[in-house]
This record gives sequence, C-alpha cells and structure tokens, in this order.
Amino acid sequence: MTISTKETILKVASQLFADSGYDNTSVRDIAKGADVNISAINYHFKSKVGLFAEVLNHNIETLRSQFTELYSVATSTEDCAVRIYSHFEKESNTFYNSMKMFLVNNLPLEEDIIPKSCSGEQKGPPGTEILMEMIRKEINFKGEETLLLWAARNIMHNIIIISLVSQSSFVKMMNKEVAHFSEEEKIESIRRNVRSTLNFIR
Repeated sequence: MTISTKETILKVASQLFADSGYDNTSVRDIAKGADVNISAINYHFKSKVGLFAEVLNHNIETLRSQFTELYSVATSTEDCAVRIYSHFEKESNTFYNSMKMFLVNNLPLEEDIIPKSCSGEQKGPPGTEILMEMIRKEINFKGEETLLLWAARNIMHNIIIISLVSQSSFVKMMNKEVAHFSEEEKIESIRRNVRSTLNFIR
C-alpha cells in the first residue's frame, strides 16, 4: 500500500516533534525528512501549529479506533486493561512520541494547536470510554456517571504511568534483575488496580 504525502509528513513530524520539541523543529526540517516541498506542508496543514495539532489528533484517533476493536474481544475489565497496556507496548513509538508531545509546556498558546480529539466532549485519554462500558457491563453499574468516569480514568492513568515507565532505558535494562520492573509485575499491578477500583465503586 502506498503511503500518501500527508501520512508521510505526519509520521516524520511526529518523530521530530517528539525528539526535538516544538521550538526546535522547523517546517523545513519536517519537509526535508519527508522529502517534500514546504508548500506541501502548508497545503495539507496550513501552518506548523496546524501540523502539530494534526499529528496529535491523528495519533489519538488511531488509538481510539484500535481500542474500539479491542473492546469487542476483551472478556473483562482486567482483560481490557491488560490489552490496552499490551497495545501501548506494541505501539511504543507512537505512544511515547504522543505522550512527549502532549506533555510539552512551551507551545504557543493558540486555540488552533488543540487537537479536535481533545474537545470537551471527550471523557479522557483514548481507552477511557471503552473501560467505562466494560465496567458498566461487568458489575452492572447503576451509580453516578461521575463515579464510573473516575473509575475508568483511574485505571487508564495507571496503565499510562506503567507504560511510560516501561519506556525508560533503565527499566528495560533492569527488568530481569528488579522484580517490580518485570513484565509480569507490571501486568499484575494493572490487574490489582482494576480489582481495587471495581471493589471501591460497587
């Protein structure tokens, strides 16, 4: 399958923004990496701000789509949470780049830089809504929607933190020597968090 010019630009921009930050990445750098003219970037994204927002939006929407498929095969909230973590590990480059871009604190304060996928209608990071549905189904939850949302976010935030820590070079080097860095321990920690959270809201 041929990758379109727009997809190539998004892929290159995602890597450069994550590695060098917003200020230290120029449109010229992205054009060179994608082997396109600067005019192609302006045509597809209008500006550097628009490109940054679209990179984040593309990554978030891709994850949301993938997690919707994941929901159809998960057998429980625990299983769903572990599958989300496994997906972050499998797509570690996209996940880590997106988190680095999302956490940067020197962006221009312009509304155009906010991805469409981060609108007020969204309930949290990708995966939050499917966790809400999985919890609702598993424990027949009929309580306050805000409590259900808290539970899903709590599980999701725990997965994100563990996934981020897993990207550390130190953790990768020590995962066999240090018990709490092992893959088994990370997954068990996710499972325990799910069980504790569900017990709390029952």
